[in-house]
Amino acid sequence: MKQIAYILLIVASIFAGCSTDEIEKWNNNTALIWFTDTLSDFTFMSTNTPVGESYLVSIPLTTAAVVSGRDREVNVEVSSGPLDARTKFEVQKPVLFRAGHTVDTMFVRVYNDSHLTTTHDTLIFKIQPSADFTPGLNGYLTTKLSIFNGLPKPSWWNVNMDYYLGYFTQLKMQIYLIVTGGDETPLDEDGYQGNQFQYIRYLLNDYVKRNHITYPEGDEHAGEMPSFSRTSY
Repeated sequence: MKQIAYILLIVASIFAGCSTDEIEKWNNNTALIWFTDTLSDFTFMSTNTPVGESYLVSIPLTTAAVVSGRDREVNVEVSSGPLDARTKFEVQKPVLFRAGHTVDTMFVRVYNDSHLTTTHDTLIFKIQPSADFTPGLNGYLTTKLSIFNGLPKPSWWNVNMDYYLGYFTQLKMQIYLIVTGGDETPLDEDGYQGNQFQYIRYLLNDYVKRNHITYPEGDEHAGEMPSFSRTSY
């Protein structure tokens, strides 16, 4: 009974967030398809992909349909990007929803290039109607793939953290990983800046000073020492 109630709750929540047109799609037993996530942040550094090599990025898809006994094709177009002509990628075609699956994956091969060390690039994909599927939830018909060859910015390093540790840079993130041994948040379990936070900030700035670390040539802050303090670089 609990499982039935849970399923009904999920269905009710989906209908509550749908437009009239979307509700009609569900009622007509149409095979609907959408992206599971609207944003994928990908960095080659997380996969140790050397410059000149490529990596197959997976983008999850979800369907609301009767499980099929055959593979079904999903129609996906590139609606925007890349922003830099040097960024190379290939959508692995055909994009298939395999037989017996209710979730599956779209694959995009992205190529690591030296310009991605200093440049973020973005690809936007959009689901279009196909012989097998109708586009589903409006808010999930497009997904953004952000590509970068660097250290990913932790979710906890937001605009509030900019005020206490300064603005995020690749050099500061490298120092943070060395000093703390990981990319975990410096905040305590309750999300507050306690004594541990103040100590970590001291260690970070002390490491910079003791090792005379400055931003390298070519950086907009070349020659400056990175500072883990309020709204600084």
